[in-house]
Amino acid sequence: MALQITPEQFAALQEQERERFVKRAADYLRARFPETAGKADGKQLDTGIRAGIQRAARYGFATEREIVDWLSLMFRLGPRFDEDKRHADLQVPLRGMPGTPSAVRMAFLLNAAAERAS
Repeated sequence: MALQITPEQFAALQEQERERFVKRAADYLRARFPETAGKADGKQLDTGIRAGIQRAARYGFATEREIVDWLSLMFRLGPRFDEDKRHADLQVPLRGMPGTPSAVRMAFLLNAAAERAS
């Protein structure tokens, strides 16, 4: 007899994995951005991470690496950097590269952010 997982069980497993990811992301952000994420209340940081995951998904970023990169950009450029007019040049990799893989678009975003920091 084959093991069968009900849709409810599958949803519960997905939620558990999502919560584990939020915790790992929070740990990473606290270490990477100690002056901001490191001082944030746990619940507030988790809420911000969940919001960041949703924002990243709007642009087709779905892998854990892409989401962590997105969250890092949020801490470097602002939580709504994707809508901030000061970062208008980022609209090309966000919206203006149809058919381009998400990993390539994220590389463009990260390069643009790195150029601002130098």
